[in-house]
Amino acid sequence: MITKEDVRAAAKRLIESRLGNIRSSLHDLDSAIRNDTKSSAGDKHETSRAMAHLEQEKLSGQLSLLESQLNAIDTQHTAHVLLITDKGNFYIGVPLGKLSVNNTEVICISRTSPLGGLLYNVPVNSQVSLNSISYKVLERL
Repeated sequence: MITKEDVRAAAKRLIESRLGNIRSSLHDLDSAIRNDTKSSAGDKHETSRAMAHLEQEKLSGQLSLLESQLNAIDTQHTAHVLLITDKGNFYIGVPLGKLSVNNTEVICISRTSPLGGLLYNVPVNSQVSLNSISYKVLERL
């Protein structure tokens, strides 16, 4: 049996792991840019630096998103819901996709997602439908 706290802890570990990977990639990119010396092929050098800066911007955006998700896990976790349905287990709080928690698959979705919005306030033994798929809430944890 999984608990909401089990899912929250697993989600937090996943986010922290992803944050570490992105921070490492940003550090590597920064080092590469600083150590890059101007080659004789000027255009090639400028293109390389521009691509590295674009990658830095992309990673910085991902970093910001993950930091906001980590903040939500830490500060808004009481508003997060773990639902056991006839179609699977859903953690409504942060959109992380599939997560394995104690050998149980949980799909982490946002409350603002179409399915998350429908399921969030549904009482136990009630059903909602999305895209011709019906979801019956069996447990609310």
